Amino acid sequence: MPDFTPQETRILSVLGDGRPHSRDELLKCMSDELVDKKCLMVHICYIRKKLKPHDQYIHCIEGNPP
Repeated sequence: MPDFTPQETRILSVLGDGRPHSRDELLKCMSDELVDKKCLMVHICYIRKKLKPHDQYIHCIEGNPP
């Protein structure tokens, strides 16, 4: 597996259960309280690039998870 930054590792630990998570929930796992949704999406983009060669992915869905 690729090397992930500490921030990416925290995001992946939340997503690792395979269940849907809201952006707000993912923002809570970030180390900096000033991180916004755009920054979160940049981190997810970097994670996706690292996962793609391993045939893994992150889905984003519109709306709130159940």
